[in-house]
Amino acid sequence: MIELRWKKQLSYQEIAAELLTTSEIIQQKLHRARKALRKQMNDWMNEN
Repeated sequence: MIELRWKKQLSYQEIAAELLTTSEIIQQKLHRARKALRKQMNDWMNEN
């Protein structure tokens, strides 16, 4: 989903149509994915 949003510049609705779900679910999952990615990056930076 992150790749579809960032690299292909698809809207939430376009991603939802491609993945056969709703745009609300896509927004929720992308929010959680970005949050997890931020945490991983912060953890990695604190280790180095």
